[in-house]
Amino acid sequence: MARPKPDEDEVRARLLAAADDLLRQHGADKLTVSDIAARCGMSQSNAYRFFASKKDLLEALGMRWFDDIQAALRAVAAGGGTPEDRLRDFLLTQFTLKLERWRADPDLFCAYLRLADAHPAIAQAHIAENHALLRRLVGDWCGSKGMSPRAATRVATQILDATLLIRDPFALARYGDDMTPRRARELVDLVLAGIQTR
Repeated sequence: MARPKPDEDEVRARLLAAADDLLRQHGADKLTVSDIAARCGMSQSNAYRFFASKKDLLEALGMRWFDDIQAALRAVAAGGGTPEDRLRDFLLTQFTLKLERWRADPDLFCAYLRLADAHPAIAQAHIAENHALLRRLVGDWCGSKGMSPRAATRVATQILDATLLIRDPFALARYGDDMTPRRARELVDLVLAGIQTR
């Protein structure tokens, strides 16, 4: 009788979970496919059946780390409330989720940042989607105020620039405990109030 074929998604998930554990223990620099495979009780060559290269595996690991953040931000962007409320919630949710991860395990947080730094596709996909969601929210907000699409583009850029400190995980890692939810709320309120009075 033929052996049952392993569920590809389940094996990939096991490999990524093992990679996450090893990343936590040893950091991004010492992460190897052979160690990840061994943790799952398989050979390195077998692991390559599920990820074509170490780069693919590490990029999938980084993307997985951002998945729940992206899902939460998509939900905020699609949610109810006024355009201003959704924009405020979007910026603060992005900050809060990253702050929670920083506080839960600063070493792992920094390990993922080093991983994303070494594999730019991880961060680029996350940033591109977040900027697109923010631009859509700003477009809705500016549209509700009768502003032109051209003005909305300019406002989106200004908001991205002004809120970098609370959106950029590298800034969060650098400033750590100085970054509080209160500071984030005050910054977002100041930015949005400033744009409304222009």
